[in-house]
Amino acid sequence: MPSRRTTLVLDAVYALAAAGNPAFAPAAVGARLRSDQTPMSAWEIRGELSSLEASGELRLDPATALWSLRVAPTVTDTKAEASATTNATTIATTTATTTATTMASATAVKTGAV
Repeated sequence: MPSRRTTLVLDAVYALAAAGNPAFAPAAVGARLRSDQTPMSAWEIRGELSSLEASGELRLDPATALWSLRVAPTVTDTKAEASATTNATTIATTTATTTATTMASATAVKTGAV
């Protein structure tokens, strides 16, 4: 059973591939993890990429230093897309709620309602 970190990195890789990025640098995985609210250090990401390479999931192109999936995700592999959509929706909803609450509080203070 893969570790939580391995699963997070692999989900980020699948999301990058689904978004049209067949080859990527570790920094792209880091950016994706941060956008999913699951940041990870560069060394942890690099270690997980190496583990995924050893297990046959990924390959590293030594000429470009870019990583890619050894086998492209299929149409039925929508876990990463669903996860990305859910995360984006959650972030958007949280941001909208926080903004609305902040604005309501500022209006209440301004009008003397508080």
